[in-house]
Amino acid sequence: MTGGRLSKIESVAQSVFEAGVGRSSWTNAVRDMVELHNGAGGALFQMNRKTLQISEWHSVNLNDKEEYIEEMNAINPRMHHSLANNAPHIITDLDCISREEMARHEFYRWLETRCHMQYFIGTRLMDTGDTSTFMSVEFEAGEASPHRNTLEDFRVISTHCANAKRLAMTRNAEKPLADLDSFLAQKSSTALFFLDNKCRFFFANPAGESLLSKGQLLALADGFLTLLHKESQEKLAAIYQSVQDDETGLITQLFRPIFVPSANPKFTMLVRFMRLPHVLRGPGNKWSSICLFVQTTTGNDSEIKNLLVETFGLTGREAELVMMLRENGTIAEAAATLGIAHNTARVHLQRVFKKTGASTQADLAVIVERLSTWV
Repeated sequence: MTGGRLSKIESVAQSVFEAGVGRSSWTNAVRDMVELHNGAGGALFQMNRKTLQISEWHSVNLNDKEEYIEEMNAINPRMHHSLANNAPHIITDLDCISREEMARHEFYRWLETRCHMQYFIGTRLMDTGDTSTFMSVEFEAGEASPHRNTLEDFRVISTHCANAKRLAMTRNAEKPLADLDSFLAQKSSTALFFLDNKCRFFFANPAGESLLSKGQLLALADGFLTLLHKESQEKLAAIYQSVQDDETGLITQLFRPIFVPSANPKFTMLVRFMRLPHVLRGPGNKWSSICLFVQTTTGNDSEIKNLLVETFGLTGREAELVMMLRENGTIAEAAATLGIAHNTARVHLQRVFKKTGASTQADLAVIVERLSTWV
């Protein structure tokens, strides 16, 4: 991710968190999301999955709300595809419907005629009871389908939108958030470590406490959570120092994820640092607005492989090689498992690097682990 793109994403992330804590409107956040993706319109809304009725609606350039909802509820394959799946995920219309079908489809004819738009990127952000929260970005008719960089930006921002919506729910709830795992959409395998404003360890969720007790990849030292891998710890220490140097403590920053390697390729760790603009209450009535998200388990391999194909344009064979590298660690072992020549595997890997923007297998591992948090 280039510095320019990261700067734009930081700005939009700040916008959605401002909306989440009530300092700005969600319409402003949606407008910023649309501009980031070079879209023509967009929406963030809540829908009852049983009645298909929308209870909350924030949009840009989609002003015919009632007509839009009627058309979308009736025949939009993107929405129906999402409602048929249990977990939030990122999809585009072209994943659900071909270009030829799109040209014949009543909804798309209406969208193009009425709104002058054609393609969607969409995701279900979170579920609360029978209600799901969705966001989408629409693109101008006649434009090319979304580029993979646009899809990756959408994935990053959708994470922040989901977290901001949860912050808004926490802020407006009569009772404080008790189950910290629910903050990550019930991803119970995700360890959460909450820190004070000087980055000292404060408390953890049950998954975090369990990981800390094992002492395999992280530990407590002088009140700070540390990573046992030297290079990874240097990166984390730099983040701590950056936060400590910021006296305001109010600006939401995005920090690059830290990939922590392990001798066991099946037990790797991805660490994300996030400072939230609204504090969460934890055990012992302690309050924290800084959190480390530590992912130690991964999603379904077939779904991750599909995401590699859809997001980066990898072929099925290239995606299989990526998954074998994740499993076996070395290109020789991956080639042997796939039954292909070592040189063939190297050619595939170079193509994967070009398509994903990775320059090393470590970079590629970070990409795979990031995708694994979405399935």
